[in-house]
Amino acid sequence: MQSGGHVFTLLERDGWVPSELSARLAAMAGFRNVLVHGYDDVDLAVVRDVLISRLGDLDAFVQCIRQRLKDDSGDPGGRSSSQG
Repeated sequence: MQSGGHVFTLLERDGWVPSELSARLAAMAGFRNVLVHGYDDVDLAVVRDVLISRLGDLDAFVQCIRQRLKDDSGDPGGRSSSQG
């Protein structure tokens, strides 16, 4: 079974997001697992810091996806010509 962060590796591989953003998003997915599954004690100060300092990564992710969809909008197959 693959981690939730694996999807960002796939998006990076296929050119949807840059590698730096992919790594940060994968780390956020890991943090989500800690919160949801209670792997560790949750420090609310850490949660607050992540929410304050990492929301920009989510905005950047949305912008990457929007740009890629816009770039691909002229291709009826939904794929850019560089992906063959």
